Amino acid sequence: MRWSRVDGVVFYQVLNAAKAAYEVSDLYLAIVNLATTNLRTVMGSMDLDETLSKRDEINARLLIVVDQATESWGVKNHPASNSRTSARPPTSSTP
Repeated sequence: MRWSRVDGVVFYQVLNAAKAAYEVSDLYLAIVNLATTNLRTVMGSMDLDETLSKRDEINARLLIVVDQATESWGVKNHPASNSRTSARPPTSSTP
């Protein structure tokens, strides 16, 4: 099995502070976990070449999923215009 390192940035805006405080116990951790889980799902459905060449598609798919999930928390997610998800190919065949 080969491992790749993936970095990502999530920009979000709290639109409803009451919902953000009461709908989820730790907003930051919930958004990080949601983005991480969905990033794994999206990238897991692609081969390595696609993950390296289709960053805009990955970003768009993540934005839709995360934005839908966080809407009930009073949060709006924004696309990362200059900072994007990046994946680096494995450097060796061992983790």
